[in-house]
Amino acid sequence: MSHAHSRTRGSWSFSESGGFDENKARKRRDLGYPCMTIGQIMALPITNLAEPDGCHIYLWTTNKYLPRAFQVFDIWGVRYGQTLVWAKTPMGLGPGGAWAQSTEYCLVGRIGTLKWTRRLDSTWFNWPRMGPGSHSRKPEHFLDMVEQVSPGPYVELFARRHRLGWDVWGNESANTAELAV
Repeated sequence: MSHAHSRTRGSWSFSESGGFDENKARKRRDLGYPCMTIGQIMALPITNLAEPDGCHIYLWTTNKYLPRAFQVFDIWGVRYGQTLVWAKTPMGLGPGGAWAQSTEYCLVGRIGTLKWTRRLDSTWFNWPRMGPGSHSRKPEHFLDMVEQVSPGPYVELFARRHRLGWDVWGNESANTAELAV
């Protein structure tokens, strides 16, 4: 596996308090799909999927879970490299504290010594939101970029659809990757 890509859908449990007020967490809207606890995410056997030469790992997270995402990397044995930022056009106040949430983060790291195949010119991207009913869906252009900098083979965890040339695993896809959890 050259690429383990974890999406928020089916991933971070937004009902966990994560250090926030538990009553506020209970009031959040139901996302309409199952989520995993942080402990379940940490227990995923990511190193079992890694190619012998190593792999690149991309882990999507939100502002609330950013500190925990670094802990996930540590537990998985991933050496952190960079944080990519998806800057979204603001659309009102929505959830968040003093500032409305208009960014998502993708931690980039690796297991082993697999080299990058190309260098890109930015760590932040202003892609449009995916539209109504597509909560947690990530821009297709992100996967295009992964294919430019990370050699295959590729696997996407928590995939919502199949992409040519990729194995997938998730509750919304016809799994082609095996992941014993």
